[in-house]
Amino acid sequence: PCVPEVMEPVPFPYDYPQMLGGGPEDSTGILGDYCLFFYQGGQEIFAGIQHKAMSSIPAPFFSFRLTEGGSWNVSFFRNLLGHDGFCIHHDSCEPVIPRIYDYFYLNDVGRPVRLARIAGYPERMDLDGGGERELISRTSPDSFYFHRDGAVFRVDLKEALGGYWPEN
Repeated sequence: PCVPEVMEPVPFPYDYPQMLGGGPEDSTGILGDYCLFFYQGGQEIFAGIQHKAMSSIPAPFFSFRLTEGGSWNVSFFRNLLGHDGFCIHHDSCEPVIPRIYDYFYLNDVGRPVRLARIAGYPERMDLDGGGERELISRTSPDSFYFHRDGAVFRVDLKEALGGYWPEN
């Protein structure tokens, strides 16, 4: 199994962050009493989360570097690998990987936990008919995530099927 990573605060090396605003409106209620904030320092975008009653700039839990003219977005998900949460997707700084998708959920104390990271273009679908969606990359064979018995697993499909799958 792979252990989802509770995100620790990320150092913010800039004096004055440029606020980019909150994330999209959470009409789904997935974040509960918490809200996402985004701000920029240099070429990096920082994401923070805090209780709605707080009025300060939240400590960032995640950051990524934007390429020239790059873009990023946030979406919400339900019933993915046993969790409801949000996904931050952004351009990659590597030419062979177009996008990165980082999937997070909030633990019992409101800390973000990274559930999965997909390079390329993900598909969320119920592959085994169990009613819960698994996560697979359409462009990278090393990213197949599934949930069993309370644990999340990551499989490199190319490695797992190497002896059975013909090379093209």
